[in-house]
Amino acid sequence: MVMGGFMLYVDGSPYQTLSIQKFNALLEEGVIDFPNITESEIHDRGQQSTFLTAVVALQVSWFIIQCSPRFGRDLFVIHLECLAFVLLIANAMLYFLWWDKPLDIRYPVRVDLKQAVHNLDIIGEGRVTDFKREERIQKEILRSVLESPPTTTGAKPRSWFSHFLWFLLQTFVIWPLRSIGRDIFFIQFGFKGRSPAIPVGALSVPLFYYPETTNIPLHLSIAVTNILGGAFNSANFILFTQMFPSPQAQIAWKTGTFLSVGASVMAVVLHALLHAGRFLHIRTDSPTYMKVLGYTLATIALFLFFLGHVAYIAGRFILIIDAFVCLKNLPESAVIVLPWTAYIPHLS
Repeated sequence: MVMGGFMLYVDGSPYQTLSIQKFNALLEEGVIDFPNITESEIHDRGQQSTFLTAVVALQVSWFIIQCSPRFGRDLFVIHLECLAFVLLIANAMLYFLWWDKPLDIRYPVRVDLKQAVHNLDIIGEGRVTDFKREERIQKEILRSVLESPPTTTGAKPRSWFSHFLWFLLQTFVIWPLRSIGRDIFFIQFGFKGRSPAIPVGALSVPLFYYPETTNIPLHLSIAVTNILGGAFNSANFILFTQMFPSPQAQIAWKTGTFLSVGASVMAVVLHALLHAGRFLHIRTDSPTYMKVLGYTLATIALFLFFLGHVAYIAGRFILIIDAFVCLKNLPESAVIVLPWTAYIPHLS
């Protein structure tokens, strides 16, 4: 249980919410004891209301039962129903996977500090600074500049001019590509990948805090997420042959579907391209031009990732607006009520 589930107490007062990294570091230092808490107590701290869960489950089940026969009998399915149907299926899967996840933790588990620690604020946490990324890049560049440019076995020592060109390459080509690429990477994966540090003295976690508690690799989870997103949005292809109130509405529906599905498919391809570029520029034995090619591929892939997210949001927005527009001109079959009691077995 994370997400603000453990609170560090110093001298009997709450001091800071513990991240998983800081909790493990303090435990290894021996300054805290592992809290004595049972599984039932964890569930009791964030369990959902059984009544509300049952009501939501009945509403979702009723909607699915009403929509499913319409697909089977070739009746007109309202576009808004299709969007809601796909969204409910996706939410039902997430609800099933997170069934045992504690929610709404109001009272965190108390973890007392046994002894005073002079460097308590930095144990298990990196130094928080807005320029940490730039400092890391500058150190990498400085190390690369101080090193001699790559030479082949048996070749003559490089001249000062070669060193100067190497310095220009590192400063004006590799550094901008790294800087831009990592900025875009943070925008894309900052809330999915490495968890942000919890500020010192914070009694709650940041809004988009995402701790590293899963053994699933980040690249695999991103690929699976995009594949599932494309699969769910592909259900909108079913309504391509349905009646639309105008040709413009039909074009808008197709545009939104292609944008949402295409963005998901493109994300998988670009993710593979991103890892190919990363593989090229992290290899120390790669030629210089291969490293530059790797930086270029990674930066282009990340930039296209950003555009893909914008396209996906635009596609979903177009689909939602178009679904409401299509409500103004519905055929008669759209309002036919199916006798759902016919699907219940009867004994005579």
